[in-house]
Amino acid sequence: MSWIGATPLLVAGAFFGITIWLASKQKVDEKELSKPLKPGQFLLGALALLLWIGASMVVGITYKGFTITVIPPQSALVDKQTEEIAEWFDGGDSLWRWDERFRSSHVVSYASQVFNIKAKASPISENPKVRNFHFTISVGAFGTPELLEQFLGEGYDSPQEFIDYWLYEFNEQLSKEIAGLSNPKSDKQQAQFRLLIEGFLGPQFQDAGLRFLGATFDIPLRDEEPKKES
Repeated sequence: MSWIGATPLLVAGAFFGITIWLASKQKVDEKELSKPLKPGQFLLGALALLLWIGASMVVGITYKGFTITVIPPQSALVDKQTEEIAEWFDGGDSLWRWDERFRSSHVVSYASQVFNIKAKASPISENPKVRNFHFTISVGAFGTPELLEQFLGEGYDSPQEFIDYWLYEFNEQLSKEIAGLSNPKSDKQQAQFRLLIEGFLGPQFQDAGLRFLGATFDIPLRDEEPKKES
C-alpha cells in the first residue's frame, strides 16, 4: 500500500488517539456515574462522536474513489494522444485523482484477458438460400507488457474494436465459404469452420499481440426455443 492509500487509516488512527487522550483527562468517580452528565462530559462525548464520524467519512469517501484512483496490478498509464506507454505499474498503486499524469494519460490493464464475442452473417448458399449464420469466437489478449505495447501499435482503442474490424472483413471475404456450412450439429463442419476462421484471423491477431482461442457456429432452426408445457 502506498502512503496515499494509507492516508485514511492514519487519519482514523489519529482521531482514535485524540479521543482516548481527551477521555483520559476526564476523571470520573464511580459514584458520579449514576448522576446526570455534566456539560463538559456531554461535550466530550459529542466531540468523540464527531471525530469518529469524520474518520468514517474520510475512509469511505477515499476508498470509494472520490479522492483516490486505485491502479490495479499489471497496469500502465498510456498517453491519450500518442498511445505510448507513459509509466508502468506492475504492482499497482494509488494516486490522487488530481494527479497531473491523468491529464494526458489513461489507465490500461495488461493482465491476461479473454473476449468471447458473438457475431452473425447472412451468406447466400448455392441453393440459393440465405443462411442465418451465428458464430462465437474466443480471443485472448495481453498477459505481458510486451503484448500490450504490440497491440497499442495497431492504433485501436480496445481489443474489441480491433476484433470487430476483422470480423467484418471475414464476413465479407469468406461469405462463400461460410455459406457452404449448413449443419452446426456436425463435428466435421465445426472443425471446418474453426480452421476457416483461424486461418483468416490468426495472422491478424498474432501481429496485434492477440491469440485465437476457438470458435463455433450455429444456424438456428427457429427464432426462439419452444416453450415447455408444465
